Amino acid sequence: MNNTDMHKIANIARLRLLEQSEGIKNRIHWGSSFSLMEIVTVLFTSVCDDTNDVFILSKGHGAPGVYSILYEIGKIDKEIWNSYGESGSPLSELMEFNPDLGFTCSGGSLGLGLSYGEGIALRKKKKNEEGRVYVLLGDGEVNEGSVWEAIASAAHYKLDNLNLIIDRNRLQSDGSTDVILKLPDFKSCLEIFGWIVYETDGHDCKKLLKIFEKSPIEGKPTAIICNTVKGKGVSFMEDNPIWHDNSMSQSEFDIARKELTDRVANQ
Repeated sequence: MNNTDMHKIANIARLRLLEQSEGIKNRIHWGSSFSLMEIVTVLFTSVCDDTNDVFILSKGHGAPGVYSILYEIGKIDKEIWNSYGESGSPLSELMEFNPDLGFTCSGGSLGLGLSYGEGIALRKKKKNEEGRVYVLLGDGEVNEGSVWEAIASAAHYKLDNLNLIIDRNRLQSDGSTDVILKLPDFKSCLEIFGWIVYETDGHDCKKLLKIFEKSPIEGKPTAIICNTVKGKGVSFMEDNPIWHDNSMSQSEFDIARKELTDRVANQ
């Protein structure tokens, strides 16, 4: 799939998610869902093999964004998509384990997805199974000690079939990641642990795909730091932590819909 098509899918998915929210009082984890759209679009349209590869959304509150992409590319049907927000729907606010839909891991407890993905990658290595494991984390989630335990052990076990993707939007629910807990440079830290690390614009599908297509380095897990904007695509949400999880007024909804409609029309 070409770069223009992937960008269009990401923006249509933003608009579709906005319109979906009307039935649940316009409340969704907007910031996290909108920041990951291009990353997930590239993964599901051009990278992941449904048969052998595994995707894990560790930042479970970004689930609505993933659902929207999956619906747009035909991997979730209309009936399931329309059930979002209803009691008993498989599309919960925080992603829940559902192998029928390809949801490999629940994502409500932050910091666990990388350990879970590491276990799958280790099993694949021991059983000589094909495929890679892709785990998407939020940068605030990297505060969790369990993430660093997994980073250390993945390098120890030489899991070159494991890809860590960090959605680096520099905000978490209570504010700036640097203010809440300033960590050393992710790239340097991961390299010290023995990872191969790339850094790129997380909203540029062409750049993302180029990195995902790189051959793994034998014996070394791979990390991709994706610099993103929380709330990407809606002016009043971008880089504003109050839109981590919030309800829109009707006037805000109308502004967001116009902006996203214009973005889609101009592609």
